[in-house]
Amino acid sequence: MDDINGRILSLIEKFEQGRATDEEIQELDVWFRLHESNPDITDHLTKEQQLQAQSGLLMRINSRIDLEERPSFPLRKAAPLLWAKLAVAASVLLVIAVGGWFFLGRNQPVKQALAGHIEDFAPGSNKAILTLENGEHIILDQAKTGAIASQGNAVISKTNEGNVVYMQRGKSEAVAMNTLTTPYGGLYRLTLADGTEVWLNAASSIKYPSSFNGSVREVEISGEVYMEVAQNSRQPFRVKAGSHTVEVLGTHFNINTYDSIKTTLLEGAVALTSAGRRKLLQPGEQGLFIGNAIHLNKVDLDEVMAWKNGFFDFTDAGIQTVMQEFARWYNLDVVFDGPQTKETFTGRIPRSWSFARVIKSMETFKSTHITTQGRRIMVKQQ
Repeated sequence: MDDINGRILSLIEKFEQGRATDEEIQELDVWFRLHESNPDITDHLTKEQQLQAQSGLLMRINSRIDLEERPSFPLRKAAPLLWAKLAVAASVLLVIAVGGWFFLGRNQPVKQALAGHIEDFAPGSNKAILTLENGEHIILDQAKTGAIASQGNAVISKTNEGNVVYMQRGKSEAVAMNTLTTPYGGLYRLTLADGTEVWLNAASSIKYPSSFNGSVREVEISGEVYMEVAQNSRQPFRVKAGSHTVEVLGTHFNINTYDSIKTTLLEGAVALTSAGRRKLLQPGEQGLFIGNAIHLNKVDLDEVMAWKNGFFDFTDAGIQTVMQEFARWYNLDVVFDGPQTKETFTGRIPRSWSFARVIKSMETFKSTHITTQGRRIMVKQQ
């Protein structure tokens, strides 16, 4: 089995001995998520060898899992089961290593590698451009901390953490409309004048007033934005995305407009409106706008919010979806050469990893060949 290499075996041994770091445990978690459905892990062991693997080493690994705190990085809801499976895999792989079992020696066909020449690129970071109503552009990742602008009764400041905060002092008739935009490879957090918290994913924007003086608080977004809206029943909050509107009082929700407009509710309640149609979302539901129709579905909130929590999270995603998300985060262009494979990818990968490391971890797209030319990803079916 070509997936069993020295690196993985080394990490499993460190895991069993209690010496693995959080990052190493995280790497093992990612590896097993990508290979947990692979029967090669156990198919070539006799029943006696499987029992040997599980009886001793598995007990020690499970004991460690029960006694120690969970790792600091977030896992899916099925994490306890995953860790049990990882323990089994660790047991079996160590028996394979110690007993001299090498699946590649069994004349199995060696699958062609996913990647050709891959240049490495750093992951995205905290950066954005603030465009004031007068046309002035402020590159926020280069701006100094403290007050960076003032508009009427609002003062705009950059915090020590690199976020932008609006402070509204009293009331003023002068309200300026500003736009905050994240580029490819950018991520940013913003606090509006009413205390509403906003997180922007890469290639996203939000247009908003410097202060909220009217009867309604209204902003306009594109890309992907997560918001925790400050409660104020006397001043409803509205989010415009294209021709559609999300109405809220106080709630936590995510809006993704990259390919289609999807609104996901985490907490509270929101109303979706389109061409006179109106539907209420409940926590855990996602509203999808298709034309003027609104379709509601239950979704995995961990998967939806993975970007904000520092992960890529895919479930049965096609190569186009995966690569387009990578392109936004690593500030790359992606070119698809010819028809693409119908293979899908399921996995959870840290967004803190470099591009080359991410591609190396994705060995399930066996019929796809990926190379880079400058900042361009070339994707071709083999």
